[in-house]
Amino acid sequence: MDQKNFLALVSVAQNTFITIGISFLVLWPLFQGYYPEFVTKELTGCLYFISVFSVTVLMMIRPIANIFSQYKFLCCLVTLRKGLGILSASIIIGLLLGDVVTTGMGYFAYMFSPAYWSWETKRLIGHTGDITGFILLLTSNNYSKRLLGGKTWKRVQKLAYVYFYAGTTYEYFSFGSTFAVIAIITVTFLALWAYIINWQKRHPSPSTTPAGVHE
Repeated sequence: MDQKNFLALVSVAQNTFITIGISFLVLWPLFQGYYPEFVTKELTGCLYFISVFSVTVLMMIRPIANIFSQYKFLCCLVTLRKGLGILSASIIIGLLLGDVVTTGMGYFAYMFSPAYWSWETKRLIGHTGDITGFILLLTSNNYSKRLLGGKTWKRVQKLAYVYFYAGTTYEYFSFGSTFAVIAIITVTFLALWAYIINWQKRHPSPSTTPAGVHE
């Protein structure tokens, strides 16, 4: 497959992820409101897994592209991060809105109670993911980038690390997911590897400095 067709395929995948994510965000609260009997633990567990899987792939793309920079097609995959992020966060926020629909205003009162932020039930971790997911979803657009400015927007987007670790940790404690543990180890390893490579590029050792540079 040539680069042009590959880029077209990536664009289609990007738009598909965004469409599915936004559609879920809009339709799920209605579904949960009208058919709460179908919202089982198994179904929500499956949705959480899709969200965690999506953000895991998102977190892996950038470091892999940096580590194996000689493969240009990996750089093209970086654009998928936006779609995967919207899909992942839309699932989390959609599930949250579904709970709001089924419980009414009482949910907001519950949000300010100590039980909602209880560490014992791992809710604090989960709600940290909710908050960061909401911020990331809200700012995943060009308007927010222009409004915040490039540097500030990039700082906000670094909340993806908080969102990822909160989501995978919650997935493990709530569903006993082995995948969540593998995801944490893999993403951490790749991120550190990419960081070391980037650091070495910015601070080349004298032995790798081209002859004559200091003359």
